[in-house]
Amino acid sequence: MAKRSSDKKVNKDAWLATYGDMITLVLTFFILLYAMSTITEENWEKIIQAFDKNRSAQIVIHEEPREGDTLPGMEGNQNGLATSETPVEADDVNDISDLYEYMQQVVQQEGLEEEISLGLGDGFVILRFRGDLFFGADSAVLQPEARNILDVLSAGMAPIAEQIQLVRIDGHTATNPALSQYTISTRKLSTDRANAALEYIESKDIMDPVKLIAVGYGKYRPIQSNETNEGRAENRRVEIYISDKSSTDIDIDEVYKALAPDGGETP
Repeated sequence: MAKRSSDKKVNKDAWLATYGDMITLVLTFFILLYAMSTITEENWEKIIQAFDKNRSAQIVIHEEPREGDTLPGMEGNQNGLATSETPVEADDVNDISDLYEYMQQVVQQEGLEEEISLGLGDGFVILRFRGDLFFGADSAVLQPEARNILDVLSAGMAPIAEQIQLVRIDGHTATNPALSQYTISTRKLSTDRANAALEYIESKDIMDPVKLIAVGYGKYRPIQSNETNEGRAENRRVEIYISDKSSTDIDIDEVYKALAPDGGETP
């Protein structure tokens, strides 16, 4: 019988596996460095979370201000909205003024200054939403973005629900003079839209439903001319008027003055 050799064959290329792993790790390291060179605060947080799911420290990144940025403590921005030095959280809302400031910050953070106007008066806040932000064409079904905004507004109203006397939601539509055969009732459409917003707020169960009122004005309270697309876009709107118990009876023309940039008459 032939003698079995006891010598084991040596794989002289085994080092390549270790070398390949090392090169892969080095490449990964440099890719990570490159990613961090242009990292945003959000992505940095994700990286920290990936390394330590149970971290207790908060990472704060201070970036140099860019042209056009609004810094904390500035008195306003290009749209004329005041900027508070101290952010207001929903739980910090103690009165109507706090609610106004809270919603103002949300509008700025979400970049919705063109779609949402806010006004603060004696004992009331009014919010005006462009109709296309809330509803599709000829529809009374709330869009997802509208639901998100109403969620935020409801969270701000909840802490002062006892102080609130009335939440009135007004629906408005526009009319196109070029469409003489338009068959949809603007009165009904505006009422259905106001009710849709009301019912969504009511579903949050933050206050006595008797305080919630919906009104449909149809095409009869335009704030711009219906002769242009831009004017009709302004006229298709939802307005939410929130008053506290110190306010008097509603004078809608006086309420509208709170939305004018200089406190004067609205168009």
